[in-house]
Order: sequence, then structure tokens, then C-alpha cells
Amino acid sequence: MRSSSHLQILGSGAGDANFGAPDDETSGRFGKHQEPTNLETEKLVLGRRAAVGDMQVTPLLGNHYMNKPYCIMEQESLNFLIERQEQRIFYGLDSSYMMPQTLDLLAGKPVDLAIMDATFGARQIDPVTSGHHNWIMLDETLDDLRARDCINSRTVIVAAHPSCGNIGVHDEVAPQQADKGITMAYDGLVLPL
Repeated sequence: MRSSSHLQILGSGAGDANFGAPDDETSGRFGKHQEPTNLETEKLVLGRRAAVGDMQVTPLLGNHYMNKPYCIMEQESLNFLIERQEQRIFYGLDSSYMMPQTLDLLAGKPVDLAIMDATFGARQIDPVTSGHHNWIMLDETLDDLRARDCINSRTVIVAAHPSCGNIGVHDEVAPQQADKGITMAYDGLVLPL
């Protein structure tokens, strides 16, 4: 197996995780599982920082779908606070309005980059049943983060996880969001930090 700094998904042996893709030894994109110790794992505990390589990662409770009348989390998702040296990144996809305990854990920790769910764009949705943001919900969530000193004028805010059927054409939507200080994600986006 060739050495690579890229994550390689190799499968478990029973059919492997190639998903029908042909073996491609020259590009290294796909490969057969050859040894059982090709992956290191780190158990993450909700709300507790863990060292992962040269980073500190804190898993935070997301809000993908909560049965709100009964206060039952039916579809848990995780968001992450990633810290490396003096930089912080909040990664908050597959999530709607932030859970109170997540906001509490983020309070007073300004992030350099906030990657936020923006699945539904301008589409009107029921925030009670949605596990994703529309523009209105995203703006309200950003206000919650500002009120807790999590984001500020230096924070790079990226709207990600767009649904093509709801967001619209990138080149039309991106300037509207840029006016609010939000960068629309796209394939190949590179951000200076």
C-alpha cells in the first residue's frame, strides 16, 4: 500500500468500501483493505476536548431533528469545535438552531472560521421539524453566536451544505450572502486563516 497524507477509505474486507469502483493503483484513489490496523480511531465524548493529531477537537450536540413536543432527540448529529495552535473552527452542518448546551460550550470562545448549515436557502420551512437552516434561521443562529462572543467581525462565516433544489444558482446567491458577511461554499473553496 502506498503512503499518503490523504484519508483512505479501505473497507472491512466483505466486499470492501470501493462501492463498485475499479481498483486504480496508479491514482491511489481506491484500494483494497490489506491490513487491519490501517486506521487509528479516537473515541470522542460529547462536550469533552480530545487531542487528535496536532488539533484539539470538541464534539458538540447538533440539532438535526428533535421531536420538540416530547423533547426527544430523534436524529443526533454532531458539530465540532476544532482548535489548532491559536486558531478555532466551528463546524456546524446537519444542524438547525443550536442546542442550549452547545451555545453554552461555545460562549466566550471566538472562532476564526464558522462553517454553518444553509441547506434550505430562501425556502420557507418549519423550524420545529427541520434539522437544517434556511437564511432566516441561519441569521438568527449567527446572532445567537455573536451574543455569546463566539463570532465577531474577524470571523470568516461560510454557508455550506446547500441543497441545489433550494439554494439557487451560486453566482446569484453568493453576492446576496456576501453583503451579510457570509461566504457561500463551493467545491474547491480555499479560505485564508
